[in-house]
Amino acid sequence: MKKQVPIAAPEIRDLNPETIVEAYQWCLATAGERAGWYRRRSQNFKCWSKYLRILTLILVALGILAPLYESILATSNHPLLAFLPNDINYIELGYLAVAVGGVIYLFDKVFGLSKGWIRFMTTLIRIQNRIRSFQMAWIEGMAAEPGSAARVAMMHEFIADINKITETETIQWAAEFENSLALIESLSKPTVRK
Repeated sequence: MKKQVPIAAPEIRDLNPETIVEAYQWCLATAGERAGWYRRRSQNFKCWSKYLRILTLILVALGILAPLYESILATSNHPLLAFLPNDINYIELGYLAVAVGGVIYLFDKVFGLSKGWIRFMTTLIRIQNRIRSFQMAWIEGMAAEPGSAARVAMMHEFIADINKITETETIQWAAEFENSLALIESLSKPTVRK
């Protein structure tokens, strides 16, 4: 069973080595919980992004190749092409494939699945790097200075940095969401021809 991270920081009434270590562990657990959230959320975005991009690429490629096939089919009686029906308009299927690929690409763009995955992964990496930096600074502090006040200041800076990283990602998400809404709004407006 996974250990639950306390929501509030531990109350420390007396600075001593035990309470400082307890606060240090809380800082790491809090940051680890944030990193875990980004890791879990990024998996859904990763799958959707990968499959939508692959499907878009396949459909657009088929759409580009369909007219070529139509011209080859019209001029060739090659035995390898015998299994494909001759009565289908491959050019129209090509247009359809490109259109569906475009819709899938637009879906990804509007809902920000690929951008979300990249954003979550970069935020996760930044949190992990900050955790490692905090751990190294803690070890250096233990070796150099036994003072508790320096460690409390270090923990405060650490948690502030983790919060700043999360805040930055959330601001990016909000901006992307607003852009998606603006894109949907612009696509839904009727065009007026003169």
